[in-house]
Amino acid sequence: ATLLHFIRTATPRMDKTNIFLLPDGRIRAAWRLVMFIVLYLLTRAVLDWAVPRVRGNFSLFIFRGVMLRTLSTVLISTAMLRLLEGRRFRDIGLHAAAGWVRAIGAGLASGSGLILLLMAILTVTAGVRFEFAGEPAAAAARISFLQWTPLLLLAASSEELLFRGYPFQLAVAEIGR
Repeated sequence: ATLLHFIRTATPRMDKTNIFLLPDGRIRAAWRLVMFIVLYLLTRAVLDWAVPRVRGNFSLFIFRGVMLRTLSTVLISTAMLRLLEGRRFRDIGLHAAAGWVRAIGAGLASGSGLILLLMAILTVTAGVRFEFAGEPAAAAARISFLQWTPLLLLAASSEELLFRGYPFQLAVAEIGR
């Protein structure tokens, strides 16, 4: 099977008189993706303007950015799912189903393992050096871990929502299951 054959058979033939709507009256997936991107960027800009900026605290600055990205993604995904498709937010796969704890644990463990492997390689090859100034190393490492772990988990969740949530579901629906 060639790529051209895949493209021709993966999507329904487009009616040349209506490039925006499918034969059943729904907006085509590509246009819904464009709408998602535009609405996400607008929502993010409005939230960025409305939520005060944090100065002088790098952790809070990063936290603010991650929270705005997460909130924008959830708001726009929920609105698009509800208004354009008549579905709920949980329909993109974010609900407690059988084995969800095991799946989250496996994802967190594999992601953490890859980060640890990367940091080990960088440390061994002198690509990075860890220094803790002013406090005993163990206490500083513990504080750093407790401070950054929740933020990194939130950032990873936000990334999953943004790139594997509604936009990914559109791609799956367009190509077919």
